[in-house]
Amino acid sequence: MDSKIIKYILIIFLFSFKVSAVEFKGKFIQGHFIIGKTDPNSKVKIGKREVKISKDGYFVFGIGRDRKYDLVITLEKNGIKKKITKRIQKRKYNIQRIDGLEEKRRKNLIIYGDNLPKINQKEISMKLIKIKKKI
Repeated sequence: MDSKIIKYILIIFLFSFKVSAVEFKGKFIQGHFIIGKTDPNSKVKIGKREVKISKDGYFVFGIGRDRKYDLVITLEKNGIKKKITKRIQKRKYNIQRIDGLEEKRRKNLIIYGDNLPKINQKEISMKLIKIKKKI
């Protein structure tokens, strides 16, 4: 008899408190896009930046392609703050090269990436002006 009463009290106790939970869809890898869901009345900060939350409690954010440090997510509801730290995994990028381009086309390519050749600012400006004129 006593065990049944204790079970009922525990069940009522557990369901009477609403836990501010958060769910994430996506992988915490450099360059990825994450969709989160939480209580619509909560506030969410990714690092130091506050994120907008929809009426349904959804929010989104992206992870920088060069991010090196863990991501700190702060949830705040009714003055209570909860910090979640997510480890960001390093992404291996597939680098592609194009061989056999004419010299003329090779000069007009804009290269994005970490291993850019060192060029002074004046040289970059002149190349951008040439590209704009062709467009």
